[in-house]
Amino acid sequence: MSSILCFFILFGLSAAQLNMEMTKERIISSLGEKNVCGKQYFEDTIATVKMLDASSKFLLSGILDGNFFDLGYYDECLSIKNGDLDIYGKYCLAAIPISEIIPLIQKSYYSINSSQKLFEVLNEKPPMLKVVGTDPLEQGFHFGLCVPDKCSVEDLKGIYPILHFDEKYCHSKADENGMNVGAIISLVVVGIVILITILSTIYEIVIDYKEMEAKHEALIAFSMYSNGKKLIRSSKNQDQLLCLNGLKALSMGWVVLGHTYANIGTSAAADNLFAINDWMNDLKNMPIMSATLSVDTFFTIGGVLTMYTFMKTEYMGLEKSFKAVPLMYLHRYLRLTPALAILVLIYASGLLKYVSDGPRWPSIDDFLITVCSKYWWSSLLYTQNYANDENVCVLQSWYLSVDMQLFLLSPFILIPLKKWPKHVLGCMYGLIVLGIAIPFYIGYSNKLSGLGLSSMMQHSLNNITSKLMQDLAHMLLECLQVTSFII
Repeated sequence: MSSILCFFILFGLSAAQLNMEMTKERIISSLGEKNVCGKQYFEDTIATVKMLDASSKFLLSGILDGNFFDLGYYDECLSIKNGDLDIYGKYCLAAIPISEIIPLIQKSYYSINSSQKLFEVLNEKPPMLKVVGTDPLEQGFHFGLCVPDKCSVEDLKGIYPILHFDEKYCHSKADENGMNVGAIISLVVVGIVILITILSTIYEIVIDYKEMEAKHEALIAFSMYSNGKKLIRSSKNQDQLLCLNGLKALSMGWVVLGHTYANIGTSAAADNLFAINDWMNDLKNMPIMSATLSVDTFFTIGGVLTMYTFMKTEYMGLEKSFKAVPLMYLHRYLRLTPALAILVLIYASGLLKYVSDGPRWPSIDDFLITVCSKYWWSSLLYTQNYANDENVCVLQSWYLSVDMQLFLLSPFILIPLKKWPKHVLGCMYGLIVLGIAIPFYIGYSNKLSGLGLSSMMQHSLNNITSKLMQDLAHMLLECLQVTSFII
């Protein structure tokens, strides 16, 4: 057994030595002998071998099934350190866009004939990529390279002219400067909330043990002890609609299942992307492909509970009922916003980027942190699905924006419903018919797929030239949930 292990170690070192000599020649010819990047490459042989070992070997397996990633070994690269020579490992994620791959394939008769499937896919974007709307730079081959931290992006472009580099996808331990001020403030706020929760819990446990009464309810408002009991309480009473519990559980499972499969194609480095196209067209997978509809059940539940709660109250007349509406709005806002505000703070301050690490982790800076630092206000005002629909702060909070807007409209239906039930019910039936007919017309006339509301919306807006029609189509598509809410 030991002899076999020694063989593989010697074989690996021999291959690394050969690779190192080839790399040395390429670096010297590209950067020259006096370049700092080139010098650091070969000052420490062990570090160089580790860098080559942690780097992609540019020999992808499963390309014809859609494997576009060879990420190398991220953690090994960042662990490289030689303090005496000031050498640190620097990981860079590079890419070759599809638009630049096609001409290379077209030059080779053998490639076209032996890799016809790959050529067809590269020449025409796969349906899966059309659905997720992936950025053009992401539609290509990706390679992880480990280099000395003194190497700049320009140096790397000189060594590997065919690859595309971006400074934000290069990371080294030597470049870490600790948390920024915003992240520290966010961490302090979160820490204070956690501390208050712990103190409130201890206080309630102590007074409960001593059989005393709390001096003020605010002192136990954050207690995990009492709030935890409320969360897991399963008592029944005649005012509950127990059938909604099953609907909630099934819908939550559907949402989780849909997001799990969605992340395979959009976030993870999947190695068989082309298989997704066939999988999407399989009838038995339609429940997963239609998982966006699961959200409509929550709008239906919201509408049911809003109606049920309102109808149990005593009718006070039109004038008094409408005077109570602002207070109802305030109660709703204060109930939802504190938890959302903490999450927005974590995103906007940049604290989120310190939560994890990895080759593609820097991309969150663009579509999560930068967006929140610019549009945090629209999230707290529940207007982001109109104010900045393509740059949503805290992606999952789009639901709260739509739900809040539907809640704001509900009094103008519910209050007249108590006074003129027959007439208002007729109007509600009309709204339901319009809510079905209008999206059907938009989808049919623009030949939209049914694979997700967001992709449908983006596709329709890209194909409607009139600015007025764009705004109208956007409004109609954002209000599709009205039908579920009214039902």
